[in-house]
Amino acid sequence: MTTPPDRAEGPGCWRSILVFVVGLVLVGAGLERWEDVYAWPVDASWYRVTEQAGSDGRTMIEFGCQNFAPVEFAEVPDRPRIFVVGGSTTFGFPERPVGTEPLRGSPYGVVGALEAALSPGVEVVNLGVNGGTSEDTLRLVRRAMAWGPSGIVVYDGSNEVMAVPQHFSAGLWRFALYRRFAGLAPRATESPGWVGPASYGDDAHFSAVVSQFRHNLDATVALARAAGVPIVLATQARNLVDFDPSWSTEGPTGSLATASDAEVEAALAAAPRSAEAAFEAGRRRRATGGDARAAFIAAVDEDGMPFRVSTAINGAILHAGALGDARVVVADAEAAVGALPGDDEFYDWIHPRPAAAEKIAAAILVGMRESGMISGAVGAPVHAFVPDAAVDLREAASWLQWACVRRQDPAHRLAEADRWALAAMPGPEADAMHGIIDVLAGRAEHVLIADPALAERLGHIHACVARALAPTP
Repeated sequence: MTTPPDRAEGPGCWRSILVFVVGLVLVGAGLERWEDVYAWPVDASWYRVTEQAGSDGRTMIEFGCQNFAPVEFAEVPDRPRIFVVGGSTTFGFPERPVGTEPLRGSPYGVVGALEAALSPGVEVVNLGVNGGTSEDTLRLVRRAMAWGPSGIVVYDGSNEVMAVPQHFSAGLWRFALYRRFAGLAPRATESPGWVGPASYGDDAHFSAVVSQFRHNLDATVALARAAGVPIVLATQARNLVDFDPSWSTEGPTGSLATASDAEVEAALAAAPRSAEAAFEAGRRRRATGGDARAAFIAAVDEDGMPFRVSTAINGAILHAGALGDARVVVADAEAAVGALPGDDEFYDWIHPRPAAAEKIAAAILVGMRESGMISGAVGAPVHAFVPDAAVDLREAASWLQWACVRRQDPAHRLAEADRWALAAMPGPEADAMHGIIDVLAGRAEHVLIADPALAERLGHIHACVARALAPTP
């Protein structure tokens, strides 16, 4: 006869399960806390830091970023040290080549113009990272607070929405561990056609991304305030006129280029969230002297893959600076470049050309003075770098990539790629790009590139560029 199990063991079993579950929750909470507060960005090879205490108490830092040779921040007694953080606009793309240039003393982009105005009395350190997001910026600033900053300038926000995966949970996006692993998922790489789901999902997903950006920015500001360090937050300027949206999430399923002005306005009225209709309406209004800015901004905000910073992101920057703290100041870089910026102001969708870089730097200098970060006379924010053929080729490659994204009608982006390739001095790379453009425009089937190394490098621009290359014999 089998003896029935002792029922007294039941409560002990449940207690064990409860202890296990509670332990699991505590471990998960600990990992979440560590990830949120202490973790370094995902690709550790991009961010290598060596710190050493100097004789006067200031920290000497070697910061290796994106395969740069580490650069030493030498001790300079009684010299203010200002960090500028953000993405590729801070980094200095496309003027500044990845992997070869130092983080200080360079004439590139907005930071180069700032340094021209402040040097030699102020040490300006460029901590911009190509493709970086506000999460990277927050983690970098946490580390940088130990490096003795006299001030922090944040020019960030353009990569927030573009950097998210195609499919993620809006409800879970606030958790750092989830963002870490969700960030490994594929991102959208080309349009679904004229109309289709946005690369980030729906409005709930967009709101989750903006909410996290606001959280990161608020946390960055809180770090500076706690340390008594002035901070300037700059809104993001963008190319409104000469960068078309990638696709729409609603509205017409074809080109409006041949439609009449009345038909374009009717299409926008019928589908006010159509990025394509808004952009075309902006172009028509601009040509006739109408109110084009509102339509161009709508085209940015409703873009199915938003490369350019949205109104919501710039709004979050303005909100983060509205604290009533004199050491926290917003610099309106967007307003500084004008109401309808285009190719004259930008190399592409968001990277400023020399004149625009000077205007953005001038706006930031005003904010730096208002925050107490700098005082006394400063020089003019002169952008000294003269773009060369290498810049032209980098821009041609960028426009090729975005032409591949807008696969339903890449004519404008291909024309921009062709313009930049033509600006470069004749050579194998420029010639190869012209051939690729012909293929993508439907004028040729394939392009043969004799140099395998060049073919491989160009093939990494985008899968559609790789498909345009003929097999090497």
